Amino acid sequence: MAQPTQYIVVFHKAGPNWPKGGLSLDHPIAQKHAKYFGKLHADGAVIFGGPFPGNSGGMMVFNDQLSKEEVQKFAAEDPAYKSGVIDFEIKPWLKVFGE
Repeated sequence: MAQPTQYIVVFHKAGPNWPKGGLSLDHPIAQKHAKYFGKLHADGAVIFGGPFPGNSGGMMVFNDQLSKEEVQKFAAEDPAYKSGVIDFEIKPWLKVFGE
């Protein structure tokens, strides 16, 4: 078995300003959030990410070359976090198998 690779994952959840009806993908702050993380993806910092079904948050998996501190800075600059619409939790994850 190959040695596991550690990634840093940001889990998004509802923040104090989460809209009462939930956050639709076409909501202006969701669009800013997607644009921000889309740029990080284009730049190679984010490998993949997206929302969980049922409007229950989402996650972003970061490049395995980034430190937890670097990912913390990226997550804290998210417009949706800065506006209080989302909050986040950061955890390391070990990829054992798969593409």
